[in-house]
Amino acid sequence: MKKLVALALAVMMTLSLTACGGDPVTLSTKSVNGVSIDVPSDFGEFTDQGSGMLATNEDTSATIIVGIPVDSGGFGPADLDQDSYRQQIFGETDVKFITFDNAADCNGIPAVFANCELTNSNGVDLTVNTWVLFHEDGTTQTVSLTYTTGADTSLEENIDAIVSSVK
Repeated sequence: MKKLVALALAVMMTLSLTACGGDPVTLSTKSVNGVSIDVPSDFGEFTDQGSGMLATNEDTSATIIVGIPVDSGGFGPADLDQDSYRQQIFGETDVKFITFDNAADCNGIPAVFANCELTNSNGVDLTVNTWVLFHEDGTTQTVSLTYTTGADTSLEENIDAIVSSVK
């Protein structure tokens, strides 16, 4: 009988701890470097990093970067292939492309899209979703959503809604 009571108490404690899980994550629209994007509520404010604005989630396992618009130099989406994209976006990093589309459309904006996996200099496996947006005024701008692979982040859970919000 004592074992049954102890087991019942253990189950009740487990259930009460599960119910105490933090506030649910919601999305709110932010305007960053001229881009409108929905951001999970567990992310901090965007901070200036010089070449763009950066926001991270509470445990820094996910980031959103919105670059500043720069002159495209006359290049268009079709001018980028996987090799040139890798060089311009990731440098010498070994990148495994899951998806690459140099005829992408990001809510009406011509873009190059890449979904990649890579390991950063600290040995952390990352999943990166990056768009290079080609604006009508001849500028390009990057939007990058990065999360630690397998970390179960709000960014990964809401990726489709976040992507569809980019304007």
